[in-house]
Amino acid sequence: MAAPQCMRFATVFSLMAAAGLFLITPATAKNPNYNLDDDGSAKRKNELSRSNILGLREAFIGRDFVLRINLMGNHLIHDGLVRHALETYQTKAAANAKINYGVLVSPAGEVSTIIGMNFMHNSDVYLHFRTQRGTRGNLIVRAPNKGKASFQKLEDKLVTAQWLEAQLTNQSIQFLKESNGLDANALRATLPRAQSGLQLSSDPNAAASSAADTPRKASMFPAYLNSLTVRAEPSKVRKGETVRLIVEYKLDGSIVGPIEAEESRVLRFQQTRLPGYPVVKTFSRELGTIESVYRQKIPVSAASGTYEFKGEVCVNGECISRIARFIVVD
Repeated sequence: MAAPQCMRFATVFSLMAAAGLFLITPATAKNPNYNLDDDGSAKRKNELSRSNILGLREAFIGRDFVLRINLMGNHLIHDGLVRHALETYQTKAAANAKINYGVLVSPAGEVSTIIGMNFMHNSDVYLHFRTQRGTRGNLIVRAPNKGKASFQKLEDKLVTAQWLEAQLTNQSIQFLKESNGLDANALRATLPRAQSGLQLSSDPNAAASSAADTPRKASMFPAYLNSLTVRAEPSKVRKGETVRLIVEYKLDGSIVGPIEAEESRVLRFQQTRLPGYPVVKTFSRELGTIESVYRQKIPVSAASGTYEFKGEVCVNGECISRIARFIVVD
């Protein structure tokens, strides 16, 4: 690699590291895990007092909010605007860097609750939230620029409840005074208008993946997946017989009439996808519990051993997948 290319790579690498785009593990004290809840007692890289941190936690934890934008994995809030971490730098290298906003964390219109905060970063405040689908994410608020490639250190005179709320509500979210008792249609009717040309959307193009399998409150989607289980019956099948690949899921929502549900099935043996898969079909479904069955005859020439069945269902851009296994014997 030529020297100029090495320098450019090192510069972008340094910016991405400072932006917090790499996985941070709790194993080293120099690199704390910002995804852990912090009551102010842990060692910090800033000048925030513990009394201020406790006051901020009291002011924000437990509050419900609705997103005004599609929150992506590499988004953060800087000067009240939603940006990629690299866009907060004012250097030529950052301006020329290729921007990737990452995967969808939570769509616009989704209701979530702040469940924790972390103040250990030098210039970023992390607010941990849980969506009503059961998934989790972070709202990251960055301090103002101090220089082209640096930011003000977090300190009491800067990070007040008023400043933090203004950063969050300028473009990203709207706090709900009382979310209990509001149904999805009522929330939809009162969605705030996004600023700076950002459009509200409760039907994002990207798919959000959830590992939750517990009942959830009404989301901002007209209809949504409440739970999913998959299974293969029988769990032990002989060559020449048929295995039933079953996906069972529950649809909830506030609409009347059928909705589209996309069902996908994949079979793998020794981590290799079998020919003819995935099998993807779209059905019109009513709200309630659905059991869908796909029958697969096991060829006489099939290899013996354990097979993996992955079932996935998508509704309104929200997808949940599960894995089950079955054994083929002679």
